[in-house]
Amino acid sequence: MSLIVCPHCGKQVSDTVERCIHCGGAFLKGEPKVSATDFNTLDKEIRKSLEVEFQKGYPKYVCPHAKQNALKCRRKFKVCTIISYVACVIFFLILILVKTKVLDIDSNDIKMMVVVLVALCAALVILISAACKISYKLKSKKLISQYLLYEKLFQVWLLHTNNIFKEVDFSDLSGKEKKYFENINTDLYT
Repeated sequence: MSLIVCPHCGKQVSDTVERCIHCGGAFLKGEPKVSATDFNTLDKEIRKSLEVEFQKGYPKYVCPHAKQNALKCRRKFKVCTIISYVACVIFFLILILVKTKVLDIDSNDIKMMVVVLVALCAALVILISAACKISYKLKSKKLISQYLLYEKLFQVWLLHTNNIFKEVDFSDLSGKEKKYFENINTDLYT
């Protein structure tokens, strides 16, 4: 038993099955079951030249470093979230210190002014942080979508032009993004 590539969806399946377990596509009787070469087993220079050849044919889908940039955006998103939480904690700590009279302030007016100033600063930090989080989240989604579309088109192109199968690395991506990748209809883009 060996793995072959489904001519319908491009995923690897056993050569003993009648239908693809991924897409349900039937294999015709007498249809040659060709096993594709694994992209990762090719020499680095050959992989690079194949990618350059693909990029020349489909220049508008090239998005260099999209995955890395999306992952940077996700890290920035997490930093903004942490900053928001820290601002909230600091605000509530100062509020508690003023209310429990640990901060010894004599005048009620000054106490109120301290609470209002701290609340305004915390609110400002939270608003700025929220705006950054939204921006990074949207940018990350766009970059990941570009990366996945590129990878899917490259995968299909490799399979159809060179009979080479390329496995996409989903280690840094979510299950939702993997499902999005599997549902990309490449007919719309070629």
